[in-house]
Amino acid sequence: MRSLLALGAGLSFALAVPELGAQDARTEARERFDRGLRLTDQGDVEGALAEFQRAYALVPHPRVLYNIGLVQASAGRMVEAFDALETVLKDPTGLGPEQLEHARSMRERVLARIAYIRVEVNADDAEVELAGESHKLTSKPLRVTSGRHFLTVSAPGRGAQRVSLSVAGGETRVVKVTLEAHQAAQALLRVNCTLPDAEVRVDGAVLGETPLPAPLSVQPGNHVVELTREGYVAVRRKIAFGSAVAAELDACPRVDTRALRRSGGRLDVRVREDNAVIWVDDEVIQSTSLVVPPGKHRLRVERAGFVSFEREVDVPRGGYRVDVELIPDASYRRDYRDAALSQRTWGWVGVGGGAAIGVGAVAFLLWNRGQQQDAQRTFNQEAPRHESSGDCWPGLSDLADDCKDLNTLVDDIEAANGRFGYGWAALGLGVVAAGVGSYLLIAGDDPDRFEPGADSEFLVSFGLTPMPMMGGVGLGLKARNW
Repeated sequence: MRSLLALGAGLSFALAVPELGAQDARTEARERFDRGLRLTDQGDVEGALAEFQRAYALVPHPRVLYNIGLVQASAGRMVEAFDALETVLKDPTGLGPEQLEHARSMRERVLARIAYIRVEVNADDAEVELAGESHKLTSKPLRVTSGRHFLTVSAPGRGAQRVSLSVAGGETRVVKVTLEAHQAAQALLRVNCTLPDAEVRVDGAVLGETPLPAPLSVQPGNHVVELTREGYVAVRRKIAFGSAVAAELDACPRVDTRALRRSGGRLDVRVREDNAVIWVDDEVIQSTSLVVPPGKHRLRVERAGFVSFEREVDVPRGGYRVDVELIPDASYRRDYRDAALSQRTWGWVGVGGGAAIGVGAVAFLLWNRGQQQDAQRTFNQEAPRHESSGDCWPGLSDLADDCKDLNTLVDDIEAANGRFGYGWAALGLGVVAAGVGSYLLIAGDDPDRFEPGADSEFLVSFGLTPMPMMGGVGLGLKARNW
């Protein structure tokens, strides 16, 4: 998890929040909340949780904390989820009756998944390491999510002891540990392997599962370290420790190709944006579809200008499909919106300008048609008068006073006929401009595609619903309006 909830008697976040104006803070909080919704829809719980926590740090609204509690529950962090929901219920301002009832119900369901471990050790200053965090032993038992856990119990001047146990929801398990006095300092073994769920064995004893959150404490001396997982070729290394030293093992089990043909599952990754790079278990894949050993895998998708997508996927033997819609970062979104708005503006300019030119051209053609008809009518009326029997015949000594020059009338007709070309050209230009403008509007991107919607005003909540999963029924996370 990128940023962890620090929940105790009060709720605080270890996040560096810059000084922002109230409006700026609310704007960023809304954008973060919207991003959290999108990531939640894609199953990126870790990414969604980080966004919701940032939104809450900016605008500590109970509805945001309520959503944080539900996302924590979906991620299997029942202790943090319970503390968040408990805090919300102490001050549920802004929650509707249905939300309030749902928060109470979820608190009880989460509480049923919390187990308790009481460690009794023969040292007053002993510490317990659990999931990479150290805890001072007190009279209160450790709260954990039901399931399998690995504990390391240690004390200054004494050896360390690693304990593996499974606890059920509501159960209190007492673990008695006797630490032997040890003069030599403990050695530390860091195992660098990001493949999920590979068992780490030291001298045959299971001490954890990858990725390990912290180094393992071991006795100085020679040890055999093994990493195993179904569908993979095991890694086995001999490591010799001196006193007070640390060692690193950079190794991960590799795929067993023979087992892959028998029991592999197909992972299909569908990314909406082009030119994205896809990693599976920290290896770049060249295809959007590949066969992997069944079980958990780390999927990461990146593209320049977009927020990195990371998700743990559990691939069954039959196969699994992941649809990824990358979310742009602030700079890309701003440039995208500016470009879309610019294209839309030019589209309306083309449609409006083309329509104006077209209307003007039609008006001009109608006017010019009238001019041409008037000039032709005048010529038709005047031409007979210039014949030998007319009163404008050039041979007469006494011409009528209203005689008109036929050459001038012919020039007027030809001028009107010539102006039709300009009118039709202007009409064509207007049609082309309107057509181009219409194309820009139709083909243009939606400038609000990546903008926060109405749901981002802290009005969306989540419902945890039973969903079929491998090995049983789990809690699925879905966004919905209340």
